[in-house]
Amino acid sequence: MPEDPIAARQLAQSFLSDLLAQYADYRFESEIDRAVALSARMSILVRKDLDIAPGYLLVGPERGTGKTTLAAIDHVIATGHDIPVAMLEDDEDKAKQTLFAAFASSPTAVLFDNLPASTQYASTALSQAITKSHVETRGFYLQRNVKARTNVALYLTGNAVTLDEDLQSRILEIRFSPERPSKWTHPDWLTHARSIREDVRVKLQFIQRAFILRGGPVTGLLTRFNSWGSRVRDPLLWGLPDVGGRLSELEDTNHNRLVDAQVVAALEDRYRSDKFTAGEVAICIGAGDGLCTQEFWDLRSILAERCPSTLGKAGARALGCYFREYLRRWFQVGARRLRLVETTEKGLPRWRVEVEPDG
Repeated sequence: MPEDPIAARQLAQSFLSDLLAQYADYRFESEIDRAVALSARMSILVRKDLDIAPGYLLVGPERGTGKTTLAAIDHVIATGHDIPVAMLEDDEDKAKQTLFAAFASSPTAVLFDNLPASTQYASTALSQAITKSHVETRGFYLQRNVKARTNVALYLTGNAVTLDEDLQSRILEIRFSPERPSKWTHPDWLTHARSIREDVRVKLQFIQRAFILRGGPVTGLLTRFNSWGSRVRDPLLWGLPDVGGRLSELEDTNHNRLVDAQVVAALEDRYRSDKFTAGEVAICIGAGDGLCTQEFWDLRSILAERCPSTLGKAGARALGCYFREYLRRWFQVGARRLRLVETTEKGLPRWRVEVEPDG
């Protein structure tokens, strides 16, 4: 490892170029997809160390573009063996059991192949599994619940699949173009993957180590996967675009983001710089058949459409989840940028609206 930070960075960037060249056969939609593909290859090597990490969806308009092969090569580089493949059922209870069975055996990675084509693919079980360190289910022939850790790299493939709102912020898409490779440089992909395995692992681990020892602070987009960001996303920022941007890219075009911005603006108008709890807001909007105060009528009407559960008996809990899930990102409101910031005082979560400073 060079002592000079500049020399370490230059060597890391040279390795990044070598690693990106291994995707020359694939036809991606854009250059950011090549960077996301490399982040998947790095993620699978460190996934066992992380409680939570995003999944990866390899998606394209047609078959035969190499989506499944790309996931399989990543697994061979990590383990030396082909990737286990499963099908994720549409039924939520069955999907939950399938995910639990996959996690219980603690593989390095699992590939859920050929998701059904959908304009709004949704899976509550998958969404929960990606953002929880454990999944729990009722054990067959047992009188108790059993748990399994979710520290398994998740790959999904599909044609013409668009994710729903919950999965958009949990899964990184690697998008393939309609063009198919005219010829594969290495038709025997398994032999090729094993031949480059050690070289790839050494270069990826050098990039991570060089960033930890010689890198400085970096500024990337906010994601919920902090540990994954420091181990995977941040080292790649030395020479590649921010792959975390893919997590927020679809969200930026989602109509719900405009509604969320209205909620943050309404909270800023009511509380300014004062702190508040989700319970205090729930009382003011009349959750659980309570009386809504006059100045909170507009916020109540917005939440009634955006997140109806916040007006129920468990409104405070639903509001807290909604704040934490959707409102901690920056929103453009007029000439200002606003977001919610969470703090803990005496064990109680409290919130405030932060306004981005000028300049």
